Amino acid sequence: MLKKKGSQSIEVKNAIKTHFHDFSNNRQLAEFLQINIGTVRRICYELDLNRLELEYFTPEQVNYLISNFQMIGDCELAEVFQQQWPKKKGWTKKHIEKKRKYLGLKRTQKQIQLIHHRNVKNGRFAICPVKAWNKRGRSPDGEIRYWTQKDTGKKYPVIKFNGSFRHWGRWAWEQAFGKIPPKYNVVFKDNDPYNLKIENLLLLSNAELAQRNAEKSSKGLSDNYISGILSPHDVELRQVLKSNTTLIDLKRKQLTLNRIIYEQEKL
Repeated sequence: MLKKKGSQSIEVKNAIKTHFHDFSNNRQLAEFLQINIGTVRRICYELDLNRLELEYFTPEQVNYLISNFQMIGDCELAEVFQQQWPKKKGWTKKHIEKKRKYLGLKRTQKQIQLIHHRNVKNGRFAICPVKAWNKRGRSPDGEIRYWTQKDTGKKYPVIKFNGSFRHWGRWAWEQAFGKIPPKYNVVFKDNDPYNLKIENLLLLSNAELAQRNAEKSSKGLSDNYISGILSPHDVELRQVLKSNTTLIDLKRKQLTLNRIIYEQEKL
C-alpha cells in the first residue's frame, strides 16, 4: 500500500495520521500500510496519537487513599472516588486494589474485621443478593418451575408473577375464576402436578381437603396412615413408628390381607 523510503518520512507520518482512526489497533494499521509495527507505535507516540486515554492517580487522590484505606473498604472507596473525582469509565474496586498494592498499603486482620462490621452496620451487604441475581440473570414473568416439598419430596409447579414465584394452581384459578376465598385450597383433580390445565383444578375448603387426603391415605395405606392407626392421638409416637419401616410394612400387609378377606366374605 505504501512505498516507504524511511521510517521518518513525511509520507509515512501522513499515512499513519490519516488512517489511525480507521483501525482498532496499531497492528492492523501496520499491516494495512505494510510497515513495521514498531515504526507505527513510535510515530504514533511522536504524533501524540493515543488509543487509550490513561487517567492516573493525582497526589490528592493518593493522599485520600492513604488516609482512609484502613477504615473504608475498596468498593466504597471506588464509589467515593467516582463521586469526588469522576472519570469516564468509572472507578472500580480493581483500581483501588492495584494502587494500594503499588503503594504497599496493607490492612491488618483487625482493620478488615472493622471494615466488615462497618459495612454490615451501614447495610452495604443488603444489596449483594440483588446484584448477584442481576449478574446471573432473573427468571422472566410467566416462567413455570417445579419445586420440591421438603417433607414429602413431591414436586409442585410454581409460576413467576409480578417478580415473585406463586403456586401455579392458585395463580391459574385466580386468573380464570377470580380471588380464592380464605381457608380454601386449589388441588389437581388427578393428583398429577404436570397436568397444567384449568379443568384439572379443584377448589376445596380445608375440611374437604382434609377428608380427601384421609381417603387417599387410607386407600393407599400410606406410612402416615398406618402409623396413625398404631398410635392414635400420639403425635410423637407416630413419628417414631414412621421411621420403623419393618413394622410399617408388616402392618400394611396385615391391613391388605384383612381387606382381601373382607371382600371375599362379601361375595
